[in-house]
Amino acid sequence: MTRVDDWPRQLVDYVEACRLRPFAWGSHDCLQFGAGAVLALTGRDLLGGRYVYHDAEQAAALLRDEGFESLEAAVTHHVGAPLKHYRQAGRGDLALVELGGLQVLGVVLGVLVACPGPDGLVFPPLSQAVACWKI
Repeated sequence: MTRVDDWPRQLVDYVEACRLRPFAWGSHDCLQFGAGAVLALTGRDLLGGRYVYHDAEQAAALLRDEGFESLEAAVTHHVGAPLKHYRQAGRGDLALVELGGLQVLGVVLGVLVACPGPDGLVFPPLSQAVACWKI
């Protein structure tokens, strides 16, 4: 994917706009957050408004209905093969990290990954990534 010329500024602005936004299924969850980051950095709308859900069960059913066995498979379908190692990921790339026994999609900021949390963004270390994708 080709990033917009001012992607570093777009990344900062996007993360700041989401920093205190509480988690909400279907509007500010990890899939929506990751897709929003891609839109901010590239202008490409990965979801196109076609994913409508309001809770974890609906989100999981939607992924299954689309033929994806996991969030990782869905992200790979939309953005390409994951990187071989998290150390290859850079600012603005996507990462799937382990948080409290769950896999959560976020955007790489350097050594940290911004991910939606209950009361705003949380910032786990990139070393917790189980998969990363170049954006």
